[in-house]
Amino acid sequence: YRLYTPEGPQVSVEATHWSRLDEMAKCLAVAPANAAVRLFWADAVVSIEGDDLGTWMRFVGRKAPSEQQMSKFLWPNILAAWRGEPSSRTAQEAVDSWDGDSNQEEKPTPGVNVWKCELESEEWWEKPDPSLPSRASEWPRRPTSQSMARILQ
Repeated sequence: YRLYTPEGPQVSVEATHWSRLDEMAKCLAVAPANAAVRLFWADAVVSIEGDDLGTWMRFVGRKAPSEQQMSKFLWPNILAAWRGEPSSRTAQEAVDSWDGDSNQEEKPTPGVNVWKCELESEEWWEKPDPSLPSRASEWPRRPTSQSMARILQ
C-alpha cells in the first residue's frame, strides 16, 4: 500500500480504509504510551516515538485513543509531509502556540514524524508494463529500503 499518489495523500480521515490508514491507526491506538511505533507504507514511514504525542493528547483532553482519533492526529502530519513542510513539532511548541481554537488540527501533531520518499522518474507504480516479465512488474523497492535505512540510523 502507498500513502501518497502523484496528486496527493491516498488516505483521508473520511475514508481511513484507503491504504490501510485505519489499520495503522489501530496499531498506534493499542501501543503502550512509551512505545516507539513505525508505520511503513511502500512510499513513506510514520514514526511515533517519545512522550510528545501522549503529552499533547492529555493537553487537548483526548485520553482514550481510538482508531478514528489516531487517524485525526496523523492526518495533519501526512499533509505536511506531502507539501514538503516539517511534519512534526514538539509538544512544548504546540502548547506554546495553543490559542484554544480548532485550527490546531491543521498544524502537525506533536510526536508524529512522517517521512515521504521522493520517487525517481523511472519508478512507476500504477500500471505494469506488459512488455516486462511478470517479476519486473512489482512495485519499486528503493523507497521502502530508504525508509527502513532512515529508521535504523
